Amino acid sequence: MASEKPFDAMNDVGLARLDVLMRGWKEHWGEYVGWGHALLPSLSLSPDPTHHTPNVTTFIYQPTKHHCNGMNTVHGGCISTIFDACTSVALMGRYSEEKWGGGGVSRGLSVTFIKGIVVRDEGDNDVLVECEVVGGVGKRNVVLRATMKRRNGEVLAICEHSKVNIFSVQLPDPQKQGGKSKFFDGGKVEERRERSKREKERIRKLIKLKRWK
Repeated sequence: MASEKPFDAMNDVGLARLDVLMRGWKEHWGEYVGWGHALLPSLSLSPDPTHHTPNVTTFIYQPTKHHCNGMNTVHGGCISTIFDACTSVALMGRYSEEKWGGGGVSRGLSVTFIKGIVVRDEGDNDVLVECEVVGGVGKRNVVLRATMKRRNGEVLAICEHSKVNIFSVQLPDPQKQGGKSKFFDGGKVEERRERSKREKERIRKLIKLKRWK
């Protein structure tokens, strides 16, 4: 029996879609002023193909002094937000074909802090955030797990994130879009904001009427 074909991260459609998604968000970072605004520039998709598998997506988080508490370690609320963002975006990009392109909404987020993340004045402060789907993709509920660790493998924090898919969204294939996401190119700022406002109102009504599938 032939051996299973090895995972090719460089040509994976889900990772390519995720890369386009994150680049688009960063290009329009100034238009978003909500929660987590200051954290987005510190997050990036790992460029190392060995950091990704069919079910694991790895991000690089670069903490700064602005993310710390009075003890010079990254604030627990900041860590929780990073976990929330990374697991959600990984789900959107890599499981869009299963209609999770909208990211769903959180039902539960449990974080365990194992070791304080100290921001050093010198040296490598990079933190790897490894995200994986535990189960539920293709259904209405999904459970994800994530780990924060140093490059040497030292584990800093872990989380379990459960989400509900309230409306199905499939993001475009970047290979068919010329490497660009139609969600972030063209259009005026006010027009995009108005479209976003209408979409949020539609989702709010769906939740209220409980008409999702």
